[in-house]
Amino acid sequence: MSFSHKAFAFEWSVFELELAPKLKLGLQRGDTELLESFIEVHRSSLRDPYEGEPLPEDWKNLLEVGDVQELADFALTRYYQPSADFGVGEEWSVLSEKVSEAERNAMLGSAFESLDPGRMGSYFQSSRAAVASLQALQNLSAGAAETFKTGLRKAVNSGLGIYVTF
Repeated sequence: MSFSHKAFAFEWSVFELELAPKLKLGLQRGDTELLESFIEVHRSSLRDPYEGEPLPEDWKNLLEVGDVQELADFALTRYYQPSADFGVGEEWSVLSEKVSEAERNAMLGSAFESLDPGRMGSYFQSSRAAVASLQALQNLSAGAAETFKTGLRKAVNSGLGIYVTF
């Protein structure tokens, strides 16, 4: 199984205030109610995480499992644009073996609790961590990494963090 590294500019500070407390509680309890309510309240600003289209009124029909992880996948789209991926894609498996540990960490970030909507890895960087990551990657010049660095630079210049998922 190959991993496809996807990265998105992410409104970390807003996420931290609005969704993070609810998400943390939902993950700890395995309770979907808080996330379902969040999605209903904010549906007009959410997207289908797979297609990037606005979330329809009958969004529950899009669910396959309906657990906290899947609901989080939908709720997180309030803070990033699913169609604006600047990750390294399938090149991750080769690139991750060639770069230093610091560079690999800069291209990922940190996990949030037990969150893993895609069940293959999910990482976040605050705006401050994204600045440090850009610094850590300054000498990396691999082809796919350039796309990532460009997206990371745009996020940093906009005061945003990033969301990385596989």
